[in-house]
Amino acid sequence: MGVNRITGMAVVAGSITSQTLTQNTVDPSLRGRIISITVVLLRGLPAIGAALMGWIADLLGLQITHTIGAVLTLFVWLWCHNAGARLKVTLEGDGIIQGK
Repeated sequence: MGVNRITGMAVVAGSITSQTLTQNTVDPSLRGRIISITVVLLRGLPAIGAALMGWIADLLGLQITHTIGAVLTLFVWLWCHNAGARLKVTLEGDGIIQGK
C-alpha cells in the first residue's frame, strides 16, 4: 500500500470523524450553518495559507518559511489536543453542547 493511499485514508477518516463530532454536539437547528462554515473554512483557508506562505517565502526564503509553518502547526496541534481532552466527555457523550 502506497504512502498516498495511507495519507488519503487518514484524511478521509479525520474528516468523517470531525463531521460526526460536529453533528452530534451542536444544536440540531444550527447543524446546517455550522457544517457550511466548516466547508467554507476547509476550502478557503488552504488557499489563503498557500498565498501567505508564498509571500513569506519571497521575503525570507523557503526553508525559513517551512520552519515557521512547522512550528505554528505544532502549536496549533498542541492547542487542539488540549482542547479535545477538555471536551472529551461532551464530544463522546450523548449530550448536545448547550449555550448559556
